[in-house]
Amino acid sequence: MEDYAESITSERVKRVIKGYADKEGTGGSFDYYVLGKPLFIGENREFLNEEVGTDKIREYIWYSETRTAWGKPDLHKNQSRAICYLCRQLPFA
Repeated sequence: MEDYAESITSERVKRVIKGYADKEGTGGSFDYYVLGKPLFIGENREFLNEEVGTDKIREYIWYSETRTAWGKPDLHKNQSRAICYLCRQLPFA
């Protein structure tokens, strides 16, 4: 059942776009994506998922603040705003 979207639904959408048998297609395009691990976890999605890694968390914070794609330097300037990411691991007691 997990492959349903990939094997059946996506194929049906492609046929509608391209056309099939004596039916004309609608035209357009179709993209199928497989998502990664969720960024937030917990009953109310109140915790960051550490399994996604620091880079993905940085990308999310940057996009949330600027609504622009992440570029790699640690210091970014956007619309007279500067965001500097200083990351270090804190020891747990």
